[in-house]
Amino acid sequence: MLETLLVSLAAQISASGRADDIELMVSDNASPDDTQVIVAKYEGAIRYWRNAENIGPDANFLKLFGEATGNYIWLPGDDDTVRGDTLSYILKMIDQHDFDFLYLRTQGRIEQDWKRRSASGMSNVELLHSVNVYTTFMTSQVIRSSLIKPNLEVARMHLGGFMAYYWIFLESLARSTKCFVSDEKEVFPDEMENTGGYRFYRVWAEAVLDVMRASSFANDKKAFAIMRFRLFFALLLPITYRLRSGGSRFSFQSENPAASLSKYFRSGIYRPIVATYLGLPYMLLKPMHLAMRVALRITRAFRHDII
Repeated sequence: MLETLLVSLAAQISASGRADDIELMVSDNASPDDTQVIVAKYEGAIRYWRNAENIGPDANFLKLFGEATGNYIWLPGDDDTVRGDTLSYILKMIDQHDFDFLYLRTQGRIEQDWKRRSASGMSNVELLHSVNVYTTFMTSQVIRSSLIKPNLEVARMHLGGFMAYYWIFLESLARSTKCFVSDEKEVFPDEMENTGGYRFYRVWAEAVLDVMRASSFANDKKAFAIMRFRLFFALLLPITYRLRSGGSRFSFQSENPAASLSKYFRSGIYRPIVATYLGLPYMLLKPMHLAMRVALRITRAFRHDII
């Protein structure tokens, strides 16, 4: 899916009239596909290299951060797409606000350019509380590079959990004073389930929360509670249900879900729900899961989540 994204970004860079200010980089992590062939079509317009071996996604992200020379870093996932005018919007936000941290929404209105709204300013804590679990979504974060660069070496202690990049995001956000959230939808996440190849529960039931506890937001009990709640109900339970149904196209590595879930979800309301989702026969689980989805939609209507 890389080519769809590159076509869009290359066109936006050209249309911006500021191509000399923007570098487009691709770090090929020893991909066994046709990445080299695709990138060759953009020779001269892309900084490209191929790792001799797969160093893992989080180490590859850190490598990109280290190589980047711009004043801002944006890390779009190669399986996501963005609006045709998102780059011009980012440049306008840089020019007008000189921001530290910009979150690009994945849901919301899409107005014509002349009606387009700018962004909502907020504190870093407000952004973390309202965006919360979606601060893990790479494609939505645009961050001042001087906030990222000093954290590269320390982040290496988090390699292996796929969340070293997220520790950097959190540390950057903790030091951000000019934070904004787009008022419109900018990012279209992958709808093809083009993911897998890792231990799902190790990453999303453990590593995310491990990283948060190791960050400068470690003492923010509200942010941690929100993160745990939303991870559980918005991600862990739906994916667990789909994996049990046999209908998911995700190709995660085998693991023991109960072991990973026990670290942060073994008490309170979480414990009986985990036991139910892992142990109840699927045909009995199905109506319960549907009821859970309805309840979550109702509660979401009363919250002010940003996604």
